[in-house]
Amino acid sequence: MDVINEDGDLFGTINVVDALVVLVLMAVVISGVAIVAGAFSVIAAFAVLLLLTAIVGGFTTIGAQDSTQLERRYATIELESQPDYVLERIDEGNVGTLDGTDETVTVTDVQIIPARGGADDDRPDVTLRTEVTGKPIPDDAHGRDRFQVTGTNFQLGNEIRLDMGPYTVTGMITDLEREGATLSEGGATTTAHVDLKNVSPIVANTLEAGMTETTRGETVARLESIERKPARLILESEDGELHEREHPRNVNLTLVVELQTTVGETGMRFRGQRLRVDSSIVLDFGSITVDGTITAIR
Repeated sequence: MDVINEDGDLFGTINVVDALVVLVLMAVVISGVAIVAGAFSVIAAFAVLLLLTAIVGGFTTIGAQDSTQLERRYATIELESQPDYVLERIDEGNVGTLDGTDETVTVTDVQIIPARGGADDDRPDVTLRTEVTGKPIPDDAHGRDRFQVTGTNFQLGNEIRLDMGPYTVTGMITDLEREGATLSEGGATTTAHVDLKNVSPIVANTLEAGMTETTRGETVARLESIERKPARLILESEDGELHEREHPRNVNLTLVVELQTTVGETGMRFRGQRLRVDSSIVLDFGSITVDGTITAIR
């Protein structure tokens, strides 16, 4: 247990100022008794008074130093696929308790990420933006500070467990910043080129410019344009030679999409996930969900 907690209480129960007042009163009483008892006792009582004042003053200084070290950070936590009962309950303003501590974590933003088409688990992933209070701990071995919340390390890649009351979730920290921007604001509008390979005519004919993806009523992606090219086939002839031919039905698509992104210490993110060339991306346009590869970002 800390001598002085984050609220300025001594051993978690008594306020430091109150404790100082009580000790001073005790010393005064002792001094009064000492005056009656004799001069030697007066000297002893005065020494006790100085000692008690120094001790409490030291506690107060420690508490002041600890409180100045506290910082507020904003952690992005990826929960991966979640059941319906979590999706129905989790929302901005929810407060959870960090596993094994009494420290609270406040949810400031929620993003529901659609499942990849054709995946065995069709439940959507969830990304949270949370507000936490902790202390930067010097890490001389690596030349940078670590951030701790009541002894728990908040570092990229660390897994944490949150007790949200009616349910419990476990996720991985993927971003940690000092700024409080949400997952969908405080950043920029980013244009990305997304390639879809060997797309059937049903999917290709469903997609059209102007389609949008929304999360909790907010537009996070807009399909600006579509470029279509015939898909290619590799055929082997009877003599074993390979020949490239156009697919008779399927096409390759390049989607130009406008994304709402945030830019932080760990790079550009869309819906809490890193956005970079050659990474995959899932776009849910309501009537259809597509899974493609990012080929350009600007």
